[in-house]
Amino acid sequence: MKIPPSDDLVKEFTDRHHIQVGEHVAREVLPIRASSLANILVTSSYASLGEEVLADPAVGLLLNMLHRNFSLADGAIVAFATECGQMAEVAARASVESSLNIAYIVLGDPAERMRLECGNRFAIGPRS
Repeated sequence: MKIPPSDDLVKEFTDRHHIQVGEHVAREVLPIRASSLANILVTSSYASLGEEVLADPAVGLLLNMLHRNFSLADGAIVAFATECGQMAEVAARASVESSLNIAYIVLGDPAERMRLECGNRFAIGPRS
C-alpha cells in the first residue's frame, strides 16, 4: 500500500471540509496527516480480512466505531484550524473518550467487551 504525501492528505482534508488552505490549516498538518493515515491503514487492513473474521458482528461494529472516531478527530482538527476553541475542545474530548472505548474493546474478547460496553449503556433504562 502506498502512503499518500502530506500535501495530498491536506488537500483532501480541505476539500472534504470546504475550507481554504492557509496559515491556520498549515499549523494542523501533523494531526491531519496522522488521523488520515490511521483511517487509511484501518480501512485497508479491514479490506484484507477474511470472510470468517468479517462474519463476527463485533468486527463490523468496531470498524464503524473507528470511522466515527476518525470523524470526531477530523472535526476537532477543523475546529482548531478555524479557531473555534470551544468546539475543538468538545470534539477532541469526544474523540479521546471514543478512543478509550475502542481500546477497552480490542484489549479483551471484542465480542464480549462490545456486549458489555453497549449493554451498560442500554441497561440504564428510560429516564423518569
